[in-house]
This record gives sequence, C-alpha cells and structure tokens, in this order.
Amino acid sequence: MLSTVSRRARRPAEAVASFLVMCFASLLVGSCAVAPPPPDTGQDIVLVKTRRLTERWGPILGQAHHAVIDLREDGHWYRVAVDDADSGAWIYPITTEEALAEDYEGRPYTILQRIDGPRAGVVIADLHREVARYAQTYHYGAWPGPNSNTFIEEMGRRVPGLRFDQHHDAFCKDYVAGIYIGSSATGTGFSLETPVLGIQVGPVDGLELHLMSLTLGIQIWPPRLELPFLPRIGS
Repeated sequence: MLSTVSRRARRPAEAVASFLVMCFASLLVGSCAVAPPPPDTGQDIVLVKTRRLTERWGPILGQAHHAVIDLREDGHWYRVAVDDADSGAWIYPITTEEALAEDYEGRPYTILQRIDGPRAGVVIADLHREVARYAQTYHYGAWPGPNSNTFIEEMGRRVPGLRFDQHHDAFCKDYVAGIYIGSSATGTGFSLETPVLGIQVGPVDGLELHLMSLTLGIQIWPPRLELPFLPRIGS
C-alpha cells in the first residue's frame, strides 16, 4: 500500500518535471516554426508575417518582433505596414523576392496566417478600405505605441477574414489610446485594454497580461509561457 501511495504522490512532481524539460528544450530550439514560402499558384494571396528585429538593435531590443502583411493582387506583390515614424500606414509594392524571402538580414520570417484564392480577394479589398482610413491619421510612437505591431493588430480586429496570434514580443501590439473592450485578433479571445494595463484571454490567446505594452502570458494546453524579451517557452 505504501509503495502504491508513493507512486501516486510522485505523479504530479513527474508531470511538472516533464513540463519543465519540454519548456527548456523548446527554449533551446525556438518556439515558432518557420513556415516555408508559399508556392506560386497564380492566385491572390495574403500572408501575415513576423520576424525579429535585426542585430543592430542590440541583444535586448533585437528580441522584439516586427509584423507586416504581404499580399498578391492581380499578379503583383504589395506590403501593408507601418515602417517608421514617417511612413504612416500604407500599402506599397514589393518584389516577388521580398515577398517570398525566408528571412530578413538573417532573421527568419514566421507566417502567422495565409489566405489563398477568392477568400484572399475579399480580405485584400477590406485591407485597402481599412488602410485608407489610417493612411493620413496614423501617429507613430515607438513606445508605448502605436507602432507597426499596433497597426497590424488593429487590422486583425477590423478585417473579418484575418485571424492570427502575434508573437508576444511584438511589443505595443495591444496598445490603445483610450479603452478597448472586444475581441482579440485571433477572433477567439476577449480583450480589455487601457494605455497602461490590459488583459486578454481565449483558447488560442491563453491568458495574457499587458503591462506598458509588454506581454506576460501563459497557456495550460498546449503548455506555453511568454515573458518579455525572451523566446516563447513551450508550443
């Protein structure tokens, strides 16, 4: 009887140990699988992409992510982005090589969402409409926002066909100037945001605390831990 009880008592500890081992392994190999570039199908395509900043930003800020949306319309590639304080929100042409590149200056892209064909055409039309609303009024703020990630997150909330989960180190993604209560960019979560503090919860989002545009997050299954300036630990 004693040995049976001991084995049962060890099970929670063993589960915790297994979880920590898995998290440590994930930290070593990286947490986000890099999606391959899309094949050339000739159809309209929408790609929501993210990558880390380049090394010139230093070891800490270099962990931050920068998100963009690439789209192919009528056989030509364009990028939807806020690139810097002077660019505003805009859609501009890019080359096929830029759109299909697996990395930028050694920082691999991760594709957060891909849409093909007629559905992509609908999303592209919506993006043209939404970007036009922001083109002349977008006021860039590197910290605490709004910045490039804030804009991409806003597109995820406003365009019905976009459903994605930005990297937790996409700093300022959840920044709002006032108060926001509504769905997250995944379409499955709920957000309550203020300029200083916010919370987001959902089956894809997990539980996230947003503090001054930084994200601390946890998800029970699949196990995941998110801390600022660190790779995602877990799945």
